Amino acid sequence: MGVEEILELIVCVFAVYGIYALLCRFLSRKCYKGDLSVALHIKGEGDIPPDDGLRRALLLTEAQKGRMQSPVILLDCKTDDRSRLLLEDSGCDVYYKNE
Repeated sequence: MGVEEILELIVCVFAVYGIYALLCRFLSRKCYKGDLSVALHIKGEGDIPPDDGLRRALLLTEAQKGRMQSPVILLDCKTDDRSRLLLEDSGCDVYYKNE
């Protein structure tokens, strides 16, 4: 097997991978996502909300332009009243773990 045949094989592999990547990206953009929500799972105790995770969840949902449900926040820890109000005012559905 010569150098030319190896280069042809590499070009074919990259061409197939490139078409596969483009097809996956196209399908992920065009598929219906109305039954999906982004969930932000908060496990630890302390000051809530983690702004970075909440901001990313909101941006991901807004990028779908109404084709995705609003983000959901899952809480495993106890929160004070101020943090609870901040989470509920964020526009997300908040679910608390029953213990």
